[in-house]
Amino acid sequence: MFRRLKDTIFSAYFKIARAVFPVNIYLFNSPYGYHDNAKYLLEYFEKQNALVYWVVSPMARIGPRRNVMANSLFLKILLPRVKVCFITHGLGDVCRRLPREVIVVNLWHGIPLKKMGYDSSMDRHRFNLNEGENPYKKNNFLIAASEISRPHMQSCMGLSENEVLPLGQPRTDVLYHKGMDSDFCDSIRADLYGNSKAVFLYAPTFRDSGDAEVIYQCVIESFVNYANLDDLLVLRLHAEDQSNASRLIEKKKNIVLSKAIDPIDDLLVADVLISDYSSIVFDYMLLGRPIFLFVPDYINYVSNRGGLYFDFKDVMRGAIILDDQVDREVWQSYLGFKDVFYPAAKLMHIKDSSASLYERFF
Repeated sequence: MFRRLKDTIFSAYFKIARAVFPVNIYLFNSPYGYHDNAKYLLEYFEKQNALVYWVVSPMARIGPRRNVMANSLFLKILLPRVKVCFITHGLGDVCRRLPREVIVVNLWHGIPLKKMGYDSSMDRHRFNLNEGENPYKKNNFLIAASEISRPHMQSCMGLSENEVLPLGQPRTDVLYHKGMDSDFCDSIRADLYGNSKAVFLYAPTFRDSGDAEVIYQCVIESFVNYANLDDLLVLRLHAEDQSNASRLIEKKKNIVLSKAIDPIDDLLVADVLISDYSSIVFDYMLLGRPIFLFVPDYINYVSNRGGLYFDFKDVMRGAIILDDQVDREVWQSYLGFKDVFYPAAKLMHIKDSSASLYERFF
């Protein structure tokens, strides 16, 4: 009874305030902290003098200058003036109930390689996707990185072609425009990791199986055995794997957990990327630096996920795929480094995506 009364009062307030005040506020959120597509799009909007707010989630309370807490009273007061809410994950990270008048744009957080959502029996069971209404319909629009990934985003979330817009990922703007600026990259590197001769970034995807720790250990032990003493291995594990991270590198020299809040900073400073099925690989391709993919669990991983959206060896052309071990060549690869060409890189991304999104939604 009391909740119904609160909803009635808020509904009346929302309609009156929206009719009286200008609707010119843009909300942005990424639940794991101030990074990802939402960060870079916010910064672009801010440069255009748009009125922006970062919605701070309980999981990560660090944000830019103008913050508002998720599900807070202040947020509810602002809502009548909100034109668009940009998110990277779920709407619940911003507000449990958002009026339909507010446009919700899901920027997503990568290019899917593994099948997911409605395309994966694992996800259908895990997220109860076979029961009730489609949760992805809470988004008015979903942003795809390009036309190539657009049909995959449609099918995995059960959306129509009109609901999925191939406008690109704002986080890749900085990789296009700053990735070749060695002074810019070196300044970030010095702040994060000091003066190591070479920085290797290990950024694997999250695995639903129990094989993850064994695989991570293989990479770490190979670095200990074969890398130069003045090189550095940076572990950037998925948020779901952070509980294991400290134990994996205990008493290991020249191996550290990522110190970067923003994964783009780690990409900019890394001389070499070691990964697997993570969408971070497609971002790093834009830098033209060496990539090694350690995939000893390829058959089981693909089977468990119900398949991949791309032919793995074809889409990863230019990267070196390691099926069973991480050998010495990985840790020496930067010595003879020349620009590496990845055919998939430009096909997967749209340049200046922040500008495209601004033009579409401002």
